[in-house]
Amino acid sequence: MRLLWAHDHKFYNYENKVYSKVQFGQDFWNRYLIHFEKINVVSRLYEMTDNDSLNIPCYNLSSIEKVEFYKAKFNGQILKNTKDEFGKIDLKKLVYDNDRIIVRLPSTIGNLVAIEAIKQNKEFAVELVGDPWDAYINLKSIVGKMYAPIMYIKTKYIVKKASQVLYVTNEYLQNRYKNKSMKNINASNVNLRVEKNLNIKEYKKHTNINIGLIGYLSSYKGIDMAIKALHILNKDQKNNFYLNILGTGDKQKYLNLAYKYKVLDKVEIKTLPSGAPIINWLDTMDIYIQPSKTEGLPRGLIEAMSRGLPAIGTKVGGIPELINNDYIIKKGDYKGLANKIIKLIEDNKLYSKCSKENFEKSFEYDSELLEEKRFQFYLQVKKGVNNESL
Repeated sequence: MRLLWAHDHKFYNYENKVYSKVQFGQDFWNRYLIHFEKINVVSRLYEMTDNDSLNIPCYNLSSIEKVEFYKAKFNGQILKNTKDEFGKIDLKKLVYDNDRIIVRLPSTIGNLVAIEAIKQNKEFAVELVGDPWDAYINLKSIVGKMYAPIMYIKTKYIVKKASQVLYVTNEYLQNRYKNKSMKNINASNVNLRVEKNLNIKEYKKHTNINIGLIGYLSSYKGIDMAIKALHILNKDQKNNFYLNILGTGDKQKYLNLAYKYKVLDKVEIKTLPSGAPIINWLDTMDIYIQPSKTEGLPRGLIEAMSRGLPAIGTKVGGIPELINNDYIIKKGDYKGLANKIIKLIEDNKLYSKCSKENFEKSFEYDSELLEEKRFQFYLQVKKGVNNESL
């Protein structure tokens, strides 16, 4: 049985192997390959430059047997004419030829595939990993903001029509994008084995404070807000605060911003492959922050919590489902972010309490629990609504 999986994710081809700069390593596809003999992935697929190939050890190898990648001719321009989106790929045939369809939303490619499936009266499932309204309304461009209600309405329609939906949040996305199927589940994107017997480190006062942040280098992640907070923090003569960012994308604009705020020597931006390298990196941090302007349920935040890190995040998406309200701030409130960081490092008891709460909360996102949920979800996708006995 063949599965068509559609999303806007950027994959990169190099010497006949496909890579992802974030997520989507080989192990990701296993959740589907348990149930399907073949996966056809339709997404953005680019040729990796020789220059960029030097960073391959930091990327995730996505190529794996039984997974084939198709290039959708989509360049991210919001108002681009959709007639040629799939180039030489016949969208109708692609949808028709695959037995089952999963669209990961929000995404323009996912929308196109879902709409075609609806036209063909063909079942499809949705993985809803974020809120398109928040994503577009927080763009700096006027065109992006104007497109927010269009994407919101499209997503509501597609989710309503889906045979079943996997939501990454417990409540937030479910309340905004409704689907009546009894087969829906909530399961985070995270693939994490929580080390239940972890000895959570107690904070001991020291002068060099490492703040961690994981996320694609875009305006969505509030990196500008983190840099402004860092500027305030380093006015304190007692401590040196360092902002450590893991993410791919255009880092120069953030380095320029750090230079403007006179904290360039206090900012490091780099990339690491998923898994143990990120966990080891988190263990060198003192505090984790997620100052995002939009989110589904941030994987990096859950990974940080699993290492007993106190965390501060904005009141967007599923973040309030993860951390105590005492550590939630309004998006854009960099002064509030700086103040909460200072409170945590100046109060050992508060730091330890936050650390313990986060660690215990992360148990809910252990992969053993999530794998069983996903297994049942994708099993039902394979069966189909009208073929319960398969």
